[in-house]
Amino acid sequence: MKKLIILIFVALLLSGCYSTKLRQLPVIDNPVVRNLVLPAPYDNRMAEYSGLCRLDDYILLLPQYPERFKDEQTEGHFVIVPMESIDIEGSLECIPIEVIGLEALHQYEGYEGFEAVTKNGAELYFAIEVGGVVPYTLAIKGKYSIELKQIVLDSNSITRLETPVSIDNASYESVVYNDGKLYFFYEGNGININPTPYVLVTDTDFKVIEQVTLSPIEYRITDVTNLDADVLYAINYHWTGDAEKYNPGLDLLTNTLNRENGIERIIPLQFNGKEFIPYMNGSIINLEYKGRNWEGITKYKDGFLLITDKYPGSEFVYIEAK
Repeated sequence: MKKLIILIFVALLLSGCYSTKLRQLPVIDNPVVRNLVLPAPYDNRMAEYSGLCRLDDYILLLPQYPERFKDEQTEGHFVIVPMESIDIEGSLECIPIEVIGLEALHQYEGYEGFEAVTKNGAELYFAIEVGGVVPYTLAIKGKYSIELKQIVLDSNSITRLETPVSIDNASYESVVYNDGKLYFFYEGNGININPTPYVLVTDTDFKVIEQVTLSPIEYRITDVTNLDADVLYAINYHWTGDAEKYNPGLDLLTNTLNRENGIERIIPLQFNGKEFIPYMNGSIINLEYKGRNWEGITKYKDGFLLITDKYPGSEFVYIEAK
């Protein structure tokens, strides 16, 4: 008990250092959730979806390993869903979109698949995880054509991005295009594992421009939406089995200390031109904890589309956030 009191006291002191940036946010519990039905084979948990992105009138579902949807004529596939299909009850319409150029990524020892995607016009920007003793991220460009049902990767654009700290199976899990720049968000930003968290900013050729300060955020950030009026929303997830690895400290968004309870939530962040901080006019959206590893998010109508990786399966939902 004495050790716990000391830990809380230290955490409170640390929170005081960020008192002008972090204050307790209001919470929305039990939002309206509508399950979206993925047809076979796209409902297979081994798709391990890791991101969502709007492409014109479609939503791109990003499998971590598009190779798992390959056939004799192709290297692999992503999946697109017409937005009109989302609003109709019943099974979604899913369209395979061929990925060309995967072989260049297979040359990297420790290749662990796609983690994030964002777009500007017809150009896509991807973050790819590479494991090993010192994990890192590969960034690569691609161009898509809905008409041809193709995404062509540009192997000449492949760039290695070093992560802020070295955590097993962690990388830049999110990327956002905004005003000619790309913003890469690392997965672990808690005060005990990443004392000076930042968002890596590059140009569209992945040349590093700067490191933008990110307020300490406990647990994992697994994906973020696009910036809209300088505000974005992030998936903030905590699986209790990760408590030792991510060593969560005081959650400064709620002023609570939690290691034992799992968390599935959406949090708002604001970019003020110098740093990403909690958006004080926004709310935390708490989902019922079911051990679902949400890894993809995008805005949709009055809420959000979310998708999981393989735990506990490929779940795709619409969450109202009025």
